[in-house]
Amino acid sequence: MTRLFTTTALAVLLAARPLAAGVPPCQTPKDVAAMQFRQLQAELMVAALKCGGGATAFDFNGAYAIFVRMARPDLIHNAGQLRAMFARAGMGAGAIDDYQTELSNNAEIESQTAKDYCGGAALAMAYIVQLPRSELGAYAARTIPVPFGANACSAPVREAADGRNPS
Repeated sequence: MTRLFTTTALAVLLAARPLAAGVPPCQTPKDVAAMQFRQLQAELMVAALKCGGGATAFDFNGAYAIFVRMARPDLIHNAGQLRAMFARAGMGAGAIDDYQTELSNNAEIESQTAKDYCGGAALAMAYIVQLPRSELGAYAARTIPVPFGANACSAPVREAADGRNPS
C-alpha cells in the first residue's frame, strides 16, 4: 500500500509534459533510461529547493543529499549517455545544459499547480531514499514512463559498448 501511495504521490510531481524543443529527434532505450533518471533527479532537486525551507517537518535538503550521494554513480553514467545522445544528433554541451534547464523549469511549473506539492514530494522522497541504489533506475522507469522530450527511434540505433554511435 505504501509503495502504491508513494508512486501515486510522485506521479503528481511527474505529470506529462510537452516535447522539449532542443532534444535530439529520437532516443534509444538507453537514452530513455538516462532521461528518466535525469528527470527524476530534476524533480527531486526542485522539491528540495521549493519545500526545503522549513515549511514542513520533512528534511527535503537532507533527503536530496542522500539521493545524490546514493545515485552518484548512476548520475555520472547517465550524464555520459546523454552526452552520447546529443552528440549523435550533432548537438553539444549547450544543448544538454538547455535540456536540463528545461527539466528543472518544467518541474517548477508543475510544483506551482500541484495540490499539496510539498506533502506529495515528502512522501516520494522518503520512499526513494529507502530504496537500494540498484532499484533507482527501475523506479525512475516506473514513475516516468515517457520522459520529457522523449521520442523512441523508429529504427534501431546501434551503439558501441561505451554508449557512442560507432559510425
